[in-house]
Amino acid sequence: MPSIICIVIFYRKLNFTIPLTVTSASLVIYFLTPRFESDFSAIEVILIATVPVVAILLAHVFTHLGDFRNRIFYVCVALIGIFARFAFDFFKWMPKNSYLGAKKVIHYFFTSSSSEIAFNLLFFTLLSLFSWFALRPGTDRRSKFLVIASIACFFSFGVSIATNLRMVTNSYRYNEDLFSKQVEGPDFRWLVDVKFIEATKYLKDNTAQDDIFATNVHRYDDDYQAYGSSLIVSSIIERRSYVEAPFYDRRGDRESTPPEFKIRLRTSMDFPNYPSRDLLANMRKEDVKWFVVDLTNTTLRDWEPWATTRFMNEKVAILELAQVPVPSN
Repeated sequence: MPSIICIVIFYRKLNFTIPLTVTSASLVIYFLTPRFESDFSAIEVILIATVPVVAILLAHVFTHLGDFRNRIFYVCVALIGIFARFAFDFFKWMPKNSYLGAKKVIHYFFTSSSSEIAFNLLFFTLLSLFSWFALRPGTDRRSKFLVIASIACFFSFGVSIATNLRMVTNSYRYNEDLFSKQVEGPDFRWLVDVKFIEATKYLKDNTAQDDIFATNVHRYDDDYQAYGSSLIVSSIIERRSYVEAPFYDRRGDRESTPPEFKIRLRTSMDFPNYPSRDLLANMRKEDVKWFVVDLTNTTLRDWEPWATTRFMNEKVAILELAQVPVPSN
């Protein structure tokens, strides 16, 4: 954004026509492009809208890179961006007990949400102010704005380089071997394991678009804040899930969790092991029709009369929940 503002000021002849046209077209593309229900990211709009403007900036910058001093300056700016990212990681991962008094505030700043953006903006602001006043006397204001825009570009480039090298800082944090083989998590099985693929294909082919499913595929008690498995199933079959539908963004702790989510969580985890009329009623209340059972999380293989098995292999079962009154427990 600093690049866009500064380049528009510098190129007054644009008269905002190009940025406004590109942004408007990007918004149209964004709203007309089909997307998943839980996708609220506007990053596509930002990327599309900034490409032509930043391209103008880069074209102007590269015409001045023939000067050795300019090359050194922009390399230093990129290095400062790299340093800013590594400094952020370093302070964020320091133990809390190493801070006293005012230092606790610093630690909170580095561990709170959006702190990375604020930290980079702080670095960028200080660097820009220094460069603004360090430019030789007589430099016109438009040229100064262009320098600041160039600083934003190369500073962001440095931050991106450091971000892409997170494997190095992650290894430092966890004392791991940098070149150790990466092991895929449990979510990966829904994309590569034939048994799981068969189950999702059956569910997608035999359910209506508005059907809601419940599942025990993710053990929330083991990793409370994670929800990858359920959302992967939901994205593959393009159906809503019972647990995550209203609470897919679950970054708080257990104490801050909505009571309704706790009911849905316990219902999803308990029904495959201890099916009952009450658990079935919880799901009926929310119009849940299907249940995807990860068979590794239960020893049961029959859920009558509360649900009828419509599909089963060695790893997954697809149940259709009873839609009529069932006997009491």
